[in-house]
Amino acid sequence: MEHDYIETSLQPGEVILGKGEVHWSIFIPGGGLLLIGVAAIPGAWLVGVVLILISFLVLMSEYLKRVSTELAVTDRRVIAKFGYFTRNTFEILLKNVESFNVEQSALGKFMNFGTIIVNGTGGMRSPFPGIAGPLKFKELAVKAIERTQNGGNGEQQRD
Repeated sequence: MEHDYIETSLQPGEVILGKGEVHWSIFIPGGGLLLIGVAAIPGAWLVGVVLILISFLVLMSEYLKRVSTELAVTDRRVIAKFGYFTRNTFEILLKNVESFNVEQSALGKFMNFGTIIVNGTGGMRSPFPGIAGPLKFKELAVKAIERTQNGGNGEQQRD
């Protein structure tokens, strides 16, 4: 699936400074279930086949989640799009972002994934779970906000 929501929603002159993506670790549960199913076939083939079928459903669901999620920081906004069959979007002007939080478990820290939480004016709080390189994404967004607050022209080197 081609990522196109962010590119088509850009305003004239708006520049993408960086993008984020869902981390590959979302495939671990489905992959583990697949391995258990394959291992179960010799002793309990029906259980093994059922586990394999369930694992394919889990893996397909996670694949669709990964390819249909778009995240970006532009020189004006933080933009996120979720969903394959349906679409949920989140867009916030950089001037309305109050802070970012990054939550990482020990495994997330080791494998470099986590949840980014965007805190906006008016108490709005939007979490983006399972993001690869969350600290880098946060740093990019904070630099964009600083540039906006300092009256920058929006030009920045792309990552």
